[in-house]
Amino acid sequence: MFLRKRISHRGTFGISVLKEFSGQGIGSMLLAEIINYAKSVNLEILELEVRTDNIPAIHLYKKFGFKEYGLYEKFFKIDHKYYDGTLMLLVLN
Repeated sequence: MFLRKRISHRGTFGISVLKEFSGQGIGSMLLAEIINYAKSVNLEILELEVRTDNIPAIHLYKKFGFKEYGLYEKFFKIDHKYYDGTLMLLVLN
């Protein structure tokens, strides 16, 4: 949640699941809880950034209704290497 009034209707988050636990539904459970919480505090929009090459995560977010909204070039920097990111949004109301 953002504290500034003009953007307080939005929330941003990130989740991560260790590779050895992927494919077990953990990401889906986490995402469902985040969405339920966001609704309970009357957020209207959820947003996140995901690496453009993280196809399983993008598929998961789309399964829950998120839509790709924009591209951030060089958004992530991991071990001195840049990765692009995709901004994804879910409108809750």
